Amino acid sequence: MRADRLISLIMLLETKGALTAKELAEKLEVSQRTIYRDIEALCTAGIPVYGEAGPEGGYRLAEGYKSNLNKLNKEEAMILLSLNMTEQLKELELGSKLDSALLKIRSSYKTPLDKEEITSRLYIDSSSWNKKSMHVSYLNVIYNAISNNKKLSITYYSNNSPGNEFNKIIKPYGLVAKERVWYLVYSTQGKVWVINIANIIRVEETAEVFIYPKGFNLKVFWQAWCQEVGEQYSSFNVRVKVPKSLAPSIAAYVEEGRIPFSPIPPKYNEQEWIEKELTFYSFEDARNKLLIFGSAVKVLEPMALVYNIKDYAEQVLNLYK
Repeated sequence: MRADRLISLIMLLETKGALTAKELAEKLEVSQRTIYRDIEALCTAGIPVYGEAGPEGGYRLAEGYKSNLNKLNKEEAMILLSLNMTEQLKELELGSKLDSALLKIRSSYKTPLDKEEITSRLYIDSSSWNKKSMHVSYLNVIYNAISNNKKLSITYYSNNSPGNEFNKIIKPYGLVAKERVWYLVYSTQGKVWVINIANIIRVEETAEVFIYPKGFNLKVFWQAWCQEVGEQYSSFNVRVKVPKSLAPSIAAYVEEGRIPFSPIPPKYNEQEWIEKELTFYSFEDARNKLLIFGSAVKVLEPMALVYNIKDYAEQVLNLYK
């Protein structure tokens, strides 16, 4: 809504000082033309916003102007108090800091805020169904290095080279938690990389300090990286033959991860089986998912996948002979 955006615009100028139309547009995720219209609307409403030309210029509020918009109302405070401790914050051992912040919010009001009342009606569960989630032993070492701009010495293994260990001195830029998995965004040799924390074998903070790059935005980088990775790994096509009666179940599992069917598939029959093209993230993703269906799926192409599945089947058969 425009009213929310105008309030956000005022608060940005109040906390950040001068910001260009481009910077405001990026932060509020709108066009620069929209920012120009919003600035005009604020001026019309009597908010003292003015522009400055030049490289150090931009829009700013008149000196001494205070909007009081940065003070939480009771409803906003109650929403913050409804936040539950996420599993990611527990892993980073930041739980006590969140509790302290919420306590300050409650104590800043003359009348008591009933946290129990709202949390009994709203609960956010960020934990995984799998209770045995991966323990990230080096997470706090990495987080401290990021906070202090200290380089890290890491030993890790690559998914592309199982069994081989690699060593690097890196500049840690940030941590990202995605679907209960932690990733480290770092720089080495002038390029920014991403590594799954689970692949790190050893990590040690060095005494060397690095300068965090001006203008680097972790959220923007991560979104671009995810898009690039998604484009790379979401176009592995496989041509298969499947029983006509089971085709919807197979497609639903491949595309949406639904639990596959359990009945014994019918024997191969040219008239009762149909061709389909299925899309996977990668060669390994295709192999692993198709093996689940046993004789209910016959892979036609690519031949490399046919031979790979055949090899797996023969190994299992030899084991149980």
